[in-house]
Amino acid sequence: MCLQAFIQEKNFAPSELETLKKGAQALGAAFQKVNFLRDLAADFEQLGRSYFPDVNVKTFNEETKKRLVDDINNDLANSAKTLPLLPKSSRRAVVAAQLLFTALNKKIAETPAEQLIRARIRVSDVHKLFILFKAMIGVTPK
Repeated sequence: MCLQAFIQEKNFAPSELETLKKGAQALGAAFQKVNFLRDLAADFEQLGRSYFPDVNVKTFNEETKKRLVDDINNDLANSAKTLPLLPKSSRRAVVAAQLLFTALNKKIAETPAEQLIRARIRVSDVHKLFILFKAMIGVTPK
C-alpha cells in the first residue's frame, strides 16, 4: 500500500514497477516475520497460535530459529536491492525501517532460542536514534 504513495512523483518503467513491488513485498514479509518471532511465546501461549508453519514453541530450537532468521535475511536482502529506485522523498524512511528490522533480526539471531520464547526482543532507543541518523545521512543496507 505504501509503495503507491511513495512513487507518486515519478514515472517508472513497467520493469521498475515490478522490481519495486517485489522489494516492497519482501520488506513487508520481513517485517511480519520479525514481529512474529518477537512475539512467538505470547502468540502461542496466550492466543494458542503460531504464524510459522510447523513451528511450535514447545519444540522451538536453534535450528528452527536459524532457518527463520536466514529467511528474513533473504527478504531483507531482496528488498535492499530496490531501495535505490525509490524517490529520495521516501527512501530515507524506508531505509530507516529496513535498518531497524535488520537490527532486530540480528538481535534475534544472537539470542538463544530458549530465551527468545520467553522474552520480547527489542532494539534500544539509543540504537534506534543511531539507525535514524544513518538513514538521514544516506546510509543504505547492503
